[in-house]
Amino acid sequence: MVQVMFIYFALPMALPDFGIDALTAAVVTIMINFGTYIAEITRGAVLSINRGFREAGLALGVESVKVM
Repeated sequence: MVQVMFIYFALPMALPDFGIDALTAAVVTIMINFGTYIAEITRGAVLSINRGFREAGLALGVESVKVM
């Protein structure tokens, strides 16, 4: 809710030529929230890979990007 109010009220105050309607503010806020939520899920998944699995993949000759 605070994010919607920030985007709807504070952003036009900071950028005077930038007007935004309520629906656009809501959609942008939902997109930002979902983006950060998915990024956190991805970060947790990458950090959950055990060091031994990474080393085993590298020892087998798998590229570093593919090991992740």
